[in-house]
Amino acid sequence: MSLVVLDTDVASAILRGRLPDRLRARLVGKTLCITFVTLAELTKWTALRSWGPRKLADLAQWRSEIVLLPFDEVFDVS
Repeated sequence: MSLVVLDTDVASAILRGRLPDRLRARLVGKTLCITFVTLAELTKWTALRSWGPRKLADLAQWRSEIVLLPFDEVFDVS
């Protein structure tokens, strides 16, 4: 399995259907992943742009197909 972590710009381009063909070809067969930061930025974007139910459903569908990388809030302050 080959993982690819998408930054917010690439995730946004995918969602808007504006991903360049060359990049789209490189992502074929890869497992697409995002971080919690990208998820937060996309969520903020939907609120700022007042997305309607259809676009929110499209985002939810896309999100269900993408791996959200795990994160840990534990900090070592020693």
